[in-house]
Amino acid sequence: MPAVAVDTHAIVWYLANDRRLSAKAMNALDSATNAGEVIHVPSICLVELTYLVEKGRLPSVARDRLIKVLDDPSAALQAGASGPYGR
Repeated sequence: MPAVAVDTHAIVWYLANDRRLSAKAMNALDSATNAGEVIHVPSICLVELTYLVEKGRLPSVARDRLIKVLDDPSAALQAGASGPYGR
């Protein structure tokens, strides 16, 4: 399976095991994780999460959970730039 890239909602919902994430998306992320593939998290996701937390639209635990997983070297998540100037 090729590597998977996520948007902010998908990664927040995946880490929270939220039912709003579609079964297809959950399966893709689970499959990538189980296969040891990298899940690419665009760096803008952290910016957006920070904004949403500051505006009171999300609890800070959503951002903290993502940062914790990104800091874990054994996790399949990898943050980075995306788009024409990214990887």
